[in-house]
Amino acid sequence: MSFDGHPTDFRSGQLRGGPRNWSAASKESLHLILLAKTLQGDRTAEKLLTPDPKHPEAAIPVALDVLKRKIASYEAFHRQFPGFGGFLPWYRVDGDKVVPTDDWRNRVPGLDNGQLAWSLYYTAHALDKAGQAALAERYRAHLKLMADNVVPIFYDPTAGKLRAEATLLRGSSVPTSANQYATTKKGYYLDDAYEGLLLNHFADLMGVWSRAPGGKEAIWQNPHRQPAVYQKLDQPLTLVKGYWMSSHEDWGFLVLPYRDVPVANALFENEQKVRTGWSAMHGWPSLFASTTTPTSRNSFRLHYSSALGVPGATTQRVSKELIFAPYATFPLALVDKRIFATWLKSTLERSPPGTWGPYGMGDSFTMDGRRGPLLTWDGKALPVIAWMGGITSEIRESLKQDGLYDRFLSRVDGDYRLFNHKPLLGVNLALSPPTM
Repeated sequence: MSFDGHPTDFRSGQLRGGPRNWSAASKESLHLILLAKTLQGDRTAEKLLTPDPKHPEAAIPVALDVLKRKIASYEAFHRQFPGFGGFLPWYRVDGDKVVPTDDWRNRVPGLDNGQLAWSLYYTAHALDKAGQAALAERYRAHLKLMADNVVPIFYDPTAGKLRAEATLLRGSSVPTSANQYATTKKGYYLDDAYEGLLLNHFADLMGVWSRAPGGKEAIWQNPHRQPAVYQKLDQPLTLVKGYWMSSHEDWGFLVLPYRDVPVANALFENEQKVRTGWSAMHGWPSLFASTTTPTSRNSFRLHYSSALGVPGATTQRVSKELIFAPYATFPLALVDKRIFATWLKSTLERSPPGTWGPYGMGDSFTMDGRRGPLLTWDGKALPVIAWMGGITSEIRESLKQDGLYDRFLSRVDGDYRLFNHKPLLGVNLALSPPTM
């Protein structure tokens, strides 16, 4: 099982203390992608996981071993905590067991598990292609468990929406068939246009809706993608309105082939023009994403700055703090690898000493020398997975194989319907390189 991250020494960058022995479904999703990419012979993934740098192919048995132990951990967790229905709360590793963290004993997040569900789907298909039929079947069985339970756990029939968090009213030891679920916070639903959509598509394409007639259509009744026009650069650009316009919000574009729909592709590229243009205009060395709050000394009690992004076309107020995250460059790799590499180079060359250390890049920094002395899955895995192209090609192929691709495209096209018959401003503009 993945750990959330590992603290590092502020001055040397060496590992400090032990790993953060908690994690979430979102981190698991990234780990699964790297493992499955290795089985597919991706050279970048092999180099990341191999025990012998001279022999990248040695990563394959390592990946298979971890995949076997990982699915065994999922199965054991479900036997002990059947009320979660195969989904993962935030958890901690307690010796040789995986248990919910104290604050997640009776609730489960939707967003992170949408990420996990699609990584399981991808991994099962990758295992099949690698000739690992028995292991693939175990992953498919766990995916089916989640598919069978996604509607009872996350669908709120009163709101006609999926819950962002579900509370287990009868506790985690009671199976889903005898349990009851409620929305944790009033109004807290996955009605966003960002990472939360991964659970919407999973529930739509694979969920069991027989006990919630009309629910499958209800979750798409109101378009998630809302139009906005960005006015802070030399020319206006049409966008999907962001939350904070943190790069983190583009996670889904690594996973599902949204960009097969032309309007989705154009608007995704426009967002990257805004992201790069905003930083270039101010002469900043890097981009913005939700990340660890930088500090000026060693600390195990690190905080998180969520509201980091690009102001001007968001639903939430964006922080004015100039906290940069190296991983914020990752969406650029899906559009233009050269621009991605240029911004990442600028980030690492112009960041304070120690941002790039013996374990690669850290989580965050400010120009006055503060840093986030931490290594995390988001900070380290997202850029390399984006460099590998994400998993959209593999998911597209699998959706076609399973007869789900056309319905997926229809849902995506419908969710962008507020952009129909409107000019898409800025589509001819270029991405901005950093200004030195």
